[in-house]
Amino acid sequence: MLEQDQLWKLPPRDVRLQEREVHIWRASLTPYKQAIQRLEDILSAEECTQASRFRFERDRQRWIVAHAILRLLLARYLGIDHTTLRFGMNAYGKPYLASPALTPPFTVISNQAPRQRAGASDTLALWNC
Repeated sequence: MLEQDQLWKLPPRDVRLQEREVHIWRASLTPYKQAIQRLEDILSAEECTQASRFRFERDRQRWIVAHAILRLLLARYLGIDHTTLRFGMNAYGKPYLASPALTPPFTVISNQAPRQRAGASDTLALWNC
């Protein structure tokens, strides 16, 4: 039986990042089969193209889940529709928010340890200095 503090919780509808505050989010990247299409529908056309380049279905699905969650969380913080967000990639393959310009800095940290793949998760950190 799961302990109460082990259960995943949905983020609140109204999230605010105060000055000198850091928010850290952790999400499971193991999708339910029926959720993949809904999550893929959240992505931009460019993100869908990028997802299609993965050789293994498991990696493609994890990427879709991670980017859909990132898109939904950032939209919630910014109080805008997730379809208005535009991402770019830096030289190391990390996403950054290209639009809108006034955004909280964020980073995505992936847990890539092979022994932990079955229950792998990503961590999203947002901060405001």
